[in-house]
Amino acid sequence: MSISNNIGHDNALMDTPDRNNLNDIYNIYIEWKRTGKIETVLKDNQDPHENLDCPEQVWLVKPEDIRASRLDAFYYAPDLRNVWSEMANMKSQGKIELKNGKNFTLRSKISANDQAALVKSGVKLKYIEIGDVTRYGLITKHIEDTLDKLPTRGEYMIHQGDILMAINNSSRGTVVLVPKEFDGAICTSGFLVIKPRSEDEGHLLWYSLRSEPVRKQLYYLAQTASQPELKKDSWEQELKIPIPAGESRQNAIATSIAFQEHLSALLNADSFRFGE
Repeated sequence: MSISNNIGHDNALMDTPDRNNLNDIYNIYIEWKRTGKIETVLKDNQDPHENLDCPEQVWLVKPEDIRASRLDAFYYAPDLRNVWSEMANMKSQGKIELKNGKNFTLRSKISANDQAALVKSGVKLKYIEIGDVTRYGLITKHIEDTLDKLPTRGEYMIHQGDILMAINNSSRGTVVLVPKEFDGAICTSGFLVIKPRSEDEGHLLWYSLRSEPVRKQLYYLAQTASQPELKKDSWEQELKIPIPAGESRQNAIATSIAFQEHLSALLNADSFRFGE
């Protein structure tokens, strides 16, 4: 298997023949046919200013390791295995705890009966999309209307303290700790809605789900070609969430609390205007 991050041009379509992965991959393939052996290649060769998601990679996968549900190369990438190995090492050193999604509670989608009741009530609800949120969790805008006039992808009712995590590959790393201003709002199904068991758990999740190891896993575990996203099975069983342990646990909570206070001030920035 191989993953190429450069096929002879960059994102601006400028020729980059010196960084074309296809030559490497072809030569390694020919050598494998000759000898039956490959040394795993994991090579960062992008320009620092390029917005690329992963290094060039070439490797062998044993037939018995291939899953019928995952025939894509990204699932077997050495870079993903390295992330898992590094986190396992940190766990063995007592620096983190490793959790899976199954260790946390997800909010269910609004039932048909609840939808009907909300429509009948005529109450206006706030609604947020992924594009309404910055990567660090500030809700910059929203729309407000009755449920029947909101987008049909608004499938979750969220509450203060919930964690919203974008599951789409292009938005990975976008995580929101829901503020009180959006208690009872509706959000798109493009978010996973996690219900923390305590305030501390909410802060730890906001801190951990934004980490580079989680962002990398989201990239490699996402499925479907047109709009890759994290599926529920991968969230529950495969995505590993590094929760800080020991002293770093309290530092993470304190960092999140301080940052959420800054976000709260920004969320109410419109009140700091002349004439208000």
